[in-house]
Amino acid sequence: MGYSFIIEDYLKEAVLNKNIEAIKKVAVIIGENTEKTEMLLREKEDIRGDIKVILTEIKNLNENMNRRFEDMLKYVDKRFEDMIKYVDKRFEDMNRRFDMMFKFMSLGFGVVTILITVFKFVK
Repeated sequence: MGYSFIIEDYLKEAVLNKNIEAIKKVAVIIGENTEKTEMLLREKEDIRGDIKVILTEIKNLNENMNRRFEDMLKYVDKRFEDMIKYVDKRFEDMNRRFDMMFKFMSLGFGVVTILITVFKFVK
């Protein structure tokens, strides 16, 4: 039986029998119901406030994670750029060495060829 049926029965008794106790019982039931409703509304508002706080915290955590992830990506990108510059510099140094070695070898072969040619004609 719901509150409405109980209240209805007490009100009928109060009106038909002019029972003061029935009116008091109706007032107590309505008062208790009102208190419970107010308490539930306060709890609902508290829960909504807690949910808002939790959502704000989650949003802040998400922003912090995104910022840290972006910083990490920037760091990784910079590391790769530095590594690529280092490798490029090494290749350039090696190319310079090979070019210099090729020039000396060409010069050496040229000198050896000239010397062989000169010694052949001199003999």
